[in-house]
Amino acid sequence: MARVDNTSFYNLSIKKYKKTAMGVHWASEARQTLRFKIFKHLLEKRLHESCIVDAGCGFADLYRYLKKEKVLPLEYIGLDSHPNMVKLARKSTKQRILHVDVLTAVLPQADYYICSGAMNLLEPFETLLFIKQMLRYANKGVLFNILKGDDDSDTYNKYLPQQMREALSFFSGDIEIIEDYLDDDFTVFMQKSAF
Repeated sequence: MARVDNTSFYNLSIKKYKKTAMGVHWASEARQTLRFKIFKHLLEKRLHESCIVDAGCGFADLYRYLKKEKVLPLEYIGLDSHPNMVKLARKSTKQRILHVDVLTAVLPQADYYICSGAMNLLEPFETLLFIKQMLRYANKGVLFNILKGDDDSDTYNKYLPQQMREALSFFSGDIEIIEDYLDDDFTVFMQKSAF
């Protein structure tokens, strides 16, 4: 079970901040964009020929960022468990946006699964389950960011990069961790070896 009620948590922020980066609980649009730049940098040469799934897509801000940067994937699919975010993402992107719980659903197969911030409210066990679900349905790899820290929070799920690397010891492919872009965040790129 998530640390807080996901629906109530996001309903309050959407009501206050509307369809903005703060509406999905990012501190600012600049910080959200910085995270997206990391994803773009890691996948840029592969995006145009890849199907990507944005797990926990929120308002599909990643899609709009990639469109603005002119590096759209071959296919984009957004997943979110919050009904209002799904509705708003469908309206603003015209992309395939599915209302699903990543932890329990059968998911669409894709080249890459990407997750920006959607695991921040989960318990540690759920975080690993979420990652395993993405790996199960990703043909080539998984990219995600998560909050960095070792302090216990009633709201947010945090890891230190080495803790995450140890938690991912079950994975036999390549793992790259990028952590020099924000004090309180890091990105993990898990590439499957078989492609």
